Amino acid sequence: MRYSLNASHIATVALETEIDMVRTYLSLQEVRLDERLTSRIDIAAETCSVQVPTMLVQELVENGVKHGVERLPGGGSIDVASWLDGDMLRVRVTNTGKITACDGSTRVGLANARERLRLLYGESASLALREDGRFVVADLVVPRAPGSA
Repeated sequence: MRYSLNASHIATVALETEIDMVRTYLSLQEVRLDERLTSRIDIAAETCSVQVPTMLVQELVENGVKHGVERLPGGGSIDVASWLDGDMLRVRVTNTGKITACDGSTRVGLANARERLRLLYGESASLALREDGRFVVADLVVPRAPGSA
């Protein structure tokens, strides 16, 4: 909770800090959903200090649980991975599920996330959402350092 309260005052944080919050969130969700949720986090060491928009990876993981895993009777998985691709940081959040229009979803969260990226990085950052078989994949791309892309 402290992280989310402080997050509103900080534009970016080290990926490592964001992933610590994601781990905490997923631990709580794994207790709540019992055997219906499994998770895996594979963060490349060289990506830990790269700055990312505060709470953005967290938001992608929360969406994966809420709109994906939680809606499936058998549950599913959330995977988070990061790697460097030249001067760009790539973060991928994958969850079991489908991209579907659902009651109560306005997709404002994704629009806001993309706008935050645009304000912070201009056209050098992106957030894409796609289906890959029985999974939803969110791909976040940001410059490794401001002005490096």
